[in-house]
Amino acid sequence: MVDQKLSDVDDLTSEGHFDVVAEKISRYMFYELPVAKLVGVESTFEKLCSCFENNPRGIIGLRGMGGVGKTSLLRKFNNDFLSKKANNVVIWVVVSKDADEGKIQVAIRKKLNVTDDEWNNKTVDERAVVLWNILKNKEFVLLLDDVWERIDLLKLGVPSPNNHECKIIFTTRLEEVCGWMGADADGSIKVNCLPPDKAYDLFKEKVGDTTLEQPNISSLAKQVVEECKGLPLALCTVGRAMSRLPNDTCKSCFCYCALFPEDHNIKKQELILLWIAEGFLAEFDCNIHKACKQGEDIISTLKYACLLENGEKDDTVKMHDVIRGTALWLANDHGDTTRFIVRGYSMTTGLEVYNDPKWKEVEKLSMWGGGDVSTNFPQKPHCPNLVTLLIRNTWIQAFPTEAFVLPSTVKVLDFSSNYGIRDVPSEIGDFVNLNT
Repeated sequence: MVDQKLSDVDDLTSEGHFDVVAEKISRYMFYELPVAKLVGVESTFEKLCSCFENNPRGIIGLRGMGGVGKTSLLRKFNNDFLSKKANNVVIWVVVSKDADEGKIQVAIRKKLNVTDDEWNNKTVDERAVVLWNILKNKEFVLLLDDVWERIDLLKLGVPSPNNHECKIIFTTRLEEVCGWMGADADGSIKVNCLPPDKAYDLFKEKVGDTTLEQPNISSLAKQVVEECKGLPLALCTVGRAMSRLPNDTCKSCFCYCALFPEDHNIKKQELILLWIAEGFLAEFDCNIHKACKQGEDIISTLKYACLLENGEKDDTVKMHDVIRGTALWLANDHGDTTRFIVRGYSMTTGLEVYNDPKWKEVEKLSMWGGGDVSTNFPQKPHCPNLVTLLIRNTWIQAFPTEAFVLPSTVKVLDFSSNYGIRDVPSEIGDFVNLNT
C-alpha cells in the first residue's frame, strides 16, 4: 500500500511545476505628503474630486499663477481623497521647468519597485517597455507637479488614460500646457487667488494672533493682504516675515534686496558690502570680518523665512518676484511714498514722469541697464534726501554729475559694470559722506 502511494506521488510530481512554490507580492505603499493647512480652497478641491470621478478622458490639469497654491492643493488631494482609493497605485513626480525624461522614469520606477536587474544598463526606450508592462495591468494615478511643456507619456512607458484604467493629474502655470497634455475644457481647472476674507484668514494663521494684537499691526496686516492680491505664497511669506524677523536690521536688509532687478542673481559678498556701506551693520563698524559674519547670518535668516532663495550661480541669492514686489511696497511706506525707485534692464527710461514732490521723497535710486541714463531728464531732479545711488550695467559714457548731484547727502554710490566710464571727475571730492 505504501509502495503504491509513493508511486502515485512520483507520478503527480512529474506532472507538476514546483520550481517556485510562493512568490512575494509587491506592495505599493500609499504615502501621505506633507502639506500645511489650506484656507479657501474648498470649492476648487471639490471640483477636482468631481472631475476625477466623472471626467472620461482621465487627464486633469490644475493651472494658475506661481504661488497660488497648486502644489498644496494637489498634495491635499493625495492625502484626503486618493488615500481612500485602495486599489490605485499613486505616483508623485516633480517635473519642473527643465523636464528630464530619465528622472521622471526613475521616480515611477521607485514607486513600482522595479528591480536593478530589470532596470540597469537600459536605454530610455527599453525602460519605457519595462514600465509599460507593469502599468498596463494596474489601476494607477500619476501626479505630475510643475509641468511647463508637453510630456510624451507613451515615450515614458505610461499608458494613455483614454484606453486604460488610470488618471493623470498635473499642475502648471501655463494655460496652453493643459491643451498640450490633452486636458479638455472640463479637465482644466483654474486655481484662483483667495478672496479678501479668506486671504486675511490665511495671513492671520501664518502671523499669529499675538503679532496682530500689537499696536498698528492689524491695520498694516490688512494693507499687506490687499497688496498681496490673495496670493497664498506672498501671504504666507510676508506673514513669516512679520513674525520671524528678529529686529529692524533684518527688515531693512530684506527691503534693500528689492533694489536689485527682478530675477537677478545677487552676489552675497556684494550685498553684504552694500549693507555695511548703508550702516545696517554698524554694530561692527570697526571689524569688517565680524560685520561680514553678521551679514551672512542675516542672509541665512532671510532664507530660513523664505524671503530669499538660492540663486542660479554659486554664492548668490535671489528674490521671488512676488516677494520683491511686496518688499518694495513695504519700503515705500505701503505705497504712500517713493522712498525707493528701481528701474530694471528694460525700464531705465520713463523716470521723467516723476514730479518734483516725488523726487524730494527719494532716498534710494537704483537703475540698471539701458542707455545713457543721465540724458533721460528734461531737467535736473531735485533729490534732497537721496542717500543711495546705484547705476549699474549701463552704457553711460561719463559720470552723471549733472543728473543727481547733492553731494552732501549721498552715502552710497555704486557704478559697477559701467565700462563706458573712463574717468572720474574732480567733483567726486564733493561727496564728503561717501561710505563706499
